[in-house]
Amino acid sequence: MRKIIVIVLLGLFYSTLVFALDGNEILKKVDRNLNPESFEMYRKLINIEPDGTKKEFVMFSVKKGKEKIASVFLSPASEKGRGTLRIGENMWLYIPNVGKPIRITSLQSVTGGVFNNSDIMRVDYNSEYNCEKIETTDKG
Repeated sequence: MRKIIVIVLLGLFYSTLVFALDGNEILKKVDRNLNPESFEMYRKLINIEPDGTKKEFVMFSVKKGKEKIASVFLSPASEKGRGTLRIGENMWLYIPNVGKPIRITSLQSVTGGVFNNSDIMRVDYNSEYNCEKIETTDKG
């Protein structure tokens, strides 16, 4: 009887270890759910400045694999035709009036708003952040 109790307790202990996720595993799951390997989508970005003014941007984005993503702005008219391309860590901006792609960084802002290029180009949370601590609280 004692052997059975010990085996059951050991089984429960190891099963909780298997199902426990650390913070970085949770970030990987978030990336997998929010950012699939390949997609095509339309999206609207709303830039709200600290003074309360709003500007809306509509864009079409395409992603293939983990390393390649391209977006083109559809509106407003001042941004229409402007495109961005990311291959790995390299990013470029194409402005129709300039006619030549310009290399950009992820911290710059294509539109001069509060969001930066990495916000537009869908950077992976797991590669950008490292979870050091997870706590369970009364609220979950």
